[in-house]
Amino acid sequence: MGPKKKNRDNAVARRDQQAATRSSTYNQTNILAQAQIQQYVSNALPKPAEIREWEELVPGSGERLLTAFEEQAKHRQRLEDKVVTGNLGRASRGQVFGFILGLVVSGLAAYLIVTGQAELGVVAIALELAALAGIFVFGRQHGAIELARKRAGR
Repeated sequence: MGPKKKNRDNAVARRDQQAATRSSTYNQTNILAQAQIQQYVSNALPKPAEIREWEELVPGSGERLLTAFEEQAKHRQRLEDKVVTGNLGRASRGQVFGFILGLVVSGLAAYLIVTGQAELGVVAIALELAALAGIFVFGRQHGAIELARKRAGR
């Protein structure tokens, strides 16, 4: 084999190797460039394109979908209103019953003090104050815990 043939064979081999490297790099780049896109929608109302498709398949279905969505929103708002109203009523009743119970215990303590059982009267007042303070502190802690849960998304 002559030197020219050997140089030519080496040049061909280098060219083939470079082409193979470029092809390999292209294939790797091509593979890396591919991506899969998925969309997840958590919404009660379909996308406008989906509503149009339904409307083409079943005339009037788009209007029915929107009406159903509006009715569901109104229903949810009515339920939320009932929950809020119920919570406010329960809180008001709790305050009224607490006040009445406080008056009864205070009256009993006053009666015990007037009838000569001052120690028992003072104990009744102390227990009443301790119970009211405990309820106040527990209510505040419970409210803070509930607020933290709501902010955490639970």
